[in-house]
Amino acid sequence: MRINHLSQRMRFKKLFRGLLSLAGIVMLVGSALAQTSYLYVESDIGNPQNKNSVFGFSIDGTGNLTALPGSPYLTGGSGIFASSGSEFNADQEVITNPTGTLLYAVNGHSNTISAFTINADGTLTTLRGSPFPSGGQDPVSIGLSGSFMVVANKNEDPNQDTTADNPNYSTFRVKSNGSLTLNSSATIELAVDSSPAQVLMWPKGSVVFGLEFKTSRIATYSFNKQGLMTELSFVGPPPTSGGEFLGEILHPKKRILYAGVLNRAEVAVYTYDVAGNLTFIRTVPNPGSDICWLKTNAAGTRLYTSESLSRTISVYDLSDSLNPVLLQHIAPANTAGPITNIALEPTEAFFYAICGPTLRIFNIDGSGMLNETLDPVTLTGVGTGMPLGLATIRK
Repeated sequence: MRINHLSQRMRFKKLFRGLLSLAGIVMLVGSALAQTSYLYVESDIGNPQNKNSVFGFSIDGTGNLTALPGSPYLTGGSGIFASSGSEFNADQEVITNPTGTLLYAVNGHSNTISAFTINADGTLTTLRGSPFPSGGQDPVSIGLSGSFMVVANKNEDPNQDTTADNPNYSTFRVKSNGSLTLNSSATIELAVDSSPAQVLMWPKGSVVFGLEFKTSRIATYSFNKQGLMTELSFVGPPPTSGGEFLGEILHPKKRILYAGVLNRAEVAVYTYDVAGNLTFIRTVPNPGSDICWLKTNAAGTRLYTSESLSRTISVYDLSDSLNPVLLQHIAPANTAGPITNIALEPTEAFFYAICGPTLRIFNIDGSGMLNETLDPVTLTGVGTGMPLGLATIRK
């Protein structure tokens, strides 16, 4: 009988341990199911002064946006006060770090970068010391790789003396708490009126792809631990196209770069080697007008572009990643302005686009195509301004 009693106790312990393991699995699954996606967009308010802000939204299971508590969050700086102009031709005005714990946003008129902690519920808290000087006039694009940050200072704010400075790329050291320190003697001066528009980081190496709009260059730079950037190579517009570059994106799995050729309604395709040297492959046509902003899905099977002048969005199949094939071209009805920055929700169920003072919301179906079923969301308080920069995370 004693042996049977011990055997029962052992069976009970095994059952208890099994139940504990099952409870742990249930908790993990519940935690995963409880994840929420968040979207952030900058108001770019320049008048009144120091009222620039970042709108924050949670995203529900159908793509609807709900304003976060305390949104919009003041940046402590000023955006650009202008109705339109080349100063708005840029991307990555708002970025987050890979873990979704930090957010950075440009203040084009006050020449600063604002930094926020992203809390567990998606709300933003201003980092101590923010905003930080951008190292030049009119910051428009932010690139981040680990503790290295590079900022493109465009120098095209119509309400600043653009003759007092040159466009540049300034680099920063990002401290563990997210605050920024300008790397001394690490600024790269660019040509007058070169109009840098984007600084794209290669996640797998110390390479920056800097796009200059008006001089139509995509230059590659290496950077070291001191934040010093060295130009490696550059390309001009495709030899068969001419035109101006605006908008670039890297293939997430292959060494391929896609760039918009603004005046030619084309997407240019380049490969690059481990040192960042670019090689032109081809261009493919785009049916819109003024292709400016590009994104890919995480699998690298779809490329999305927005065309501001025609107020359209295009979807390409990247099954042959060196030869994108157009799948869809849509012109959303009743647009409130040009379609500019675009972003995919992290689960890739939804697609968002800035359209004047509104956010347009699209469902993404199983083939990667877009369908607009939800009403646009109006960004209150921006007046006739042009919101810019989109970033999404999932927590």
